[in-house]
Amino acid sequence: MSKDSVPITLQVFFNGSPYTVTVNANDNVSAICAAISPLVGVNPNALCIFSETWVGALQHDVPLTYFRVQKDTKIYCFGSNEVAAVTRAEVNGTIDGLDGDGMFKEEILASGVENVGNTCFFGAALQCLFRCTVLRTALLYMLPARALEHCDLFVRALSSAFQTLDKRQTTVNPKELLTLFGALHTSLIKPQLNGYAMQDAQETLSQILNDLSLALPVSSLGVMNNAGYLAKDYLELRSAMLSSLEDGSSENSVVDCLFNMKVEYHTDEIGQKPVSTDSKYFLSINLTEKCYSLLDQLDKEMGEEEIIINGEQHKRISRFNFLPPYLFVVINRFLWEEQAQRRLKINRRFTFPFTIDLYRYCSAGLQTSLDSLASEREDASASTIGSANYFLVSVIAHHGLSAESGHYITFSRIKDNLWVKLNDASVTEVTTEDIEALAGGSPTFVAYVLLYEYTAIGL
Repeated sequence: MSKDSVPITLQVFFNGSPYTVTVNANDNVSAICAAISPLVGVNPNALCIFSETWVGALQHDVPLTYFRVQKDTKIYCFGSNEVAAVTRAEVNGTIDGLDGDGMFKEEILASGVENVGNTCFFGAALQCLFRCTVLRTALLYMLPARALEHCDLFVRALSSAFQTLDKRQTTVNPKELLTLFGALHTSLIKPQLNGYAMQDAQETLSQILNDLSLALPVSSLGVMNNAGYLAKDYLELRSAMLSSLEDGSSENSVVDCLFNMKVEYHTDEIGQKPVSTDSKYFLSINLTEKCYSLLDQLDKEMGEEEIIINGEQHKRISRFNFLPPYLFVVINRFLWEEQAQRRLKINRRFTFPFTIDLYRYCSAGLQTSLDSLASEREDASASTIGSANYFLVSVIAHHGLSAESGHYITFSRIKDNLWVKLNDASVTEVTTEDIEALAGGSPTFVAYVLLYEYTAIGL
């Protein structure tokens, strides 16, 4: 008997629970699926297999030896028999997979995240992050084989969740991911009877970004395919741009390169040097009394604002000094109510556009850089000069009275004007009118977090 044909024992972690299985060393990966399937009650073809010895999912029809799996190698397994309830919206009486013009409808390429007990806040955050193409590429194809210095198990579990979301019409079971995330943040993930304590989706999203920022410096990334090479070049360019604004002493992370925005503040008039600067991942928008749209509020907050300094009245002028490829906008709908001892929601109507041009809110230096980059692009049109256009790709919406109760779902743009509602495991096509209705003003789902993508990413 050859050495490769001897039985080997493997420890397999399925959704956080350990199992022991025995296979032959020269078997294909499918042998692990067949061995673990009766133990966890999931169809072997629905299982996604990861190993501590390999980056990315293991193909079922490839030998274990190719992935350097041997005795006592730790295996991570994810999967679910539940299939996302993917349905098409009936528009203009369309039936049986045909659109209004009698053409076959395009298949919806989107998957759901199971709700395992008040975990809609976590699933909504995952679905929103998944719409960031460059981050998705980094997690799917660019993680290094060696252990990460921070949050290694969580980041690899997040990668496996993205692997599942990247498939057609399936679901992610988030129990393993929640367990690992909860070990890092006990104040956010609180197990209780029949599930977890409800949390704020934006706070969860912010903490995931902070974890990824620590775990993924740009220099740590490898590449597995052409998409990885393109993403690596793009991230290195963004990192160089960020370093040019700073002292260059600290290494930039993937999250810094994709989500970090810099705002500079001037007093009374715009001088050569700002009075102060701010760096952040989220653009926070307040719901003031006389502003009922994102554009109006941006004009107010990024324009001239009356402030008091040492008892004297001055004007504060804000300008973007660095714009991110992906722009998170948080509509501050939750305010602390002392009597209720919780954050209650402002449900009034506040509109937001599908596209937005931030050029007029940029500093003179950033405007020059944007024009220069636009003129160098081979596919750029003359209209891109003097613009910084973003288009809406995802919305986290909330229904309920407070941030810690109710229900969170995500709406995402899959392609062109094809939008879907990602409600836990259910995926349903919606119209642009449904997205506009998220502006609020009635007791239904209202927009809380907006994700915009810069049109000139080009990946």
